[in-house]
Amino acid sequence: MPKGHLHRKKSRSRSSSKSTRRTKPNKQRTALTKRGAKPAAAKPPVSDRESQRVERGQRAIADMLGDSSLSFSSAARKWKLDRRWLREHFGSDLKKDSSGRIRAKVRNSRHKVLYKATATPGMPIPVVTKSKRERLLLGEWMAALNEAGRNYWSRIRKFPKGKRIGGVLLETDPTEIQQILEALADEESPFEALYRAVARPL
Repeated sequence: MPKGHLHRKKSRSRSSSKSTRRTKPNKQRTALTKRGAKPAAAKPPVSDRESQRVERGQRAIADMLGDSSLSFSSAARKWKLDRRWLREHFGSDLKKDSSGRIRAKVRNSRHKVLYKATATPGMPIPVVTKSKRERLLLGEWMAALNEAGRNYWSRIRKFPKGKRIGGVLLETDPTEIQQILEALADEESPFEALYRAVARPL
């Protein structure tokens, strides 16, 4: 066989191989195209400490709504918050009145702020209730807590587990209930905080 003919046959084979390599899809490139040229960076998780601070901020705003005489500085101090941080993160919930005093905005006249006892004496938590149903549920929890204070635990045991109102947990664990009862016992009027309603609607 002539040498020239053999050389042309090899060239044809090589060019065919190159053609095949060119047309072979790049799996990595295809995957990137489907997802987008730059995958979105994952958001860093919110730390527990920051989450707790935001929750305290919500409590401060609810306190100001529940008590019109409570100043912005006093609410921030009560919940151990920096005033600048509170204004930065909850600015939309605050306003200045005609005298320049910072107050909480009233969002909805049907919402009401009630107060729930905690395991810290003299530190009830404001609970924003948005409906009559939520207020009745909170009232039922209060009544069950009251009965537990008289050593009748059946009502609190039957109360639904894990219920929250306005982000506030209604405890049913006997240990937690006992801690709340002990805190109430340390107050001058043990059950007064349970039924303290708001001075004005939210």
